[in-house]
Amino acid sequence: MKKAGFDPYEPKLLGITAMEKLLGKKKFAEILKGLVEKPQGKPALVPESDKRPEMNTAQEDFKED
Repeated sequence: MKKAGFDPYEPKLLGITAMEKLLGKKKFAEILKGLVEKPQGKPALVPESDKRPEMNTAQEDFKED
C-alpha cells in the first residue's frame, strides 16, 4: 500500500481515559481545563458526615425564586 502511494492507517482520536493516562492527571487537567466536563456521579446513600456535596435534583434546577 505504501509503495503504491496510499496510507493504510487511519488517525484515531484517543478517548479521555487514554489521554489522561498518556499525559498524567496534572498535565491533562492543565492542557484541557475547561474543555472536559465530568458529569455528576450516581446517587448514593451516605452518612451525614460524608464530605461530598449533596446531589442536585431536577426540582432544584428548575425552581424559580
